[in-house]
Amino acid sequence: MSRAAGNEGHYTWSLIDKNTGEALEGQDIDLVSVTTVLNTLAKPALYNWYYRMGLEGVALILRETNPEEETDGFSNYELLSDADELNDLLISNSLHPKDIADEAAAIGTERHEFLQTLAEAQLDGEDDLDIASQVLGRAEDVAPDDPEYDGHSVAIAKWWLKRKVKVLSSEEVVFSLRHQYAGTLDLAYEKHGQVGVLDLKNRAANRRSYDADHLQVAAYDLAREERTGVKADLRSVLVARADGTFLEEFSSGAPRETFLHCLELYRGLSSYRKGR
Repeated sequence: MSRAAGNEGHYTWSLIDKNTGEALEGQDIDLVSVTTVLNTLAKPALYNWYYRMGLEGVALILRETNPEEETDGFSNYELLSDADELNDLLISNSLHPKDIADEAAAIGTERHEFLQTLAEAQLDGEDDLDIASQVLGRAEDVAPDDPEYDGHSVAIAKWWLKRKVKVLSSEEVVFSLRHQYAGTLDLAYEKHGQVGVLDLKNRAANRRSYDADHLQVAAYDLAREERTGVKADLRSVLVARADGTFLEEFSSGAPRETFLHCLELYRGLSSYRKGR
């Protein structure tokens, strides 16, 4: 089987004819992604973030705009008092919350790639600890308030050097045929004879993990156990912060069952929407 992921929140596997090497028509396996399932949940913190980013964008425009000047025959004051015009200004200046969210997502992808680099270096027999140390060394010459300061990578490097885990897999695609979902696990590792699974989140200073983050890790653990027969001893969310600090929060209880409730809710809502 070969995988193609990411189409509208699903992972797709194509069955390959072993004689011809060609995909068998109509035999694709579609599994919904864990993140798509969890998008069913309300995220109050995200709404507050969008609101804050919108306010900051408006404030920046107001600071840099002379209300007495005219644009297209209208005073800038008139333009700024119109909600649609103000929204257009946010978009044209890449200050709309969606633009900032897209930028944050791109940064998040790069930081995940750094974690993957460390993991793969260890798996390839390279000095992963030296790579992490080099990142910290370069960061010493950059002030934390400098736009060039890469606090998330610093935080990841600090965690890596502190935990010194034995990598089992990195960016591993896990799936459950029993429950029909899939996702990508950031890191599976071993430490002191215990197996751990971890998901990385890049956040602002002083931020913590969210409930949905722990449900995500639980879903990955459940799918990985279905394939390997090994249930993780440790499930955690690594919060890498923009100020160079990190917080690793471990899941307690049994949120794996809670994720399955979310999966059931997602399918119920999907069925309802198709029938409308």
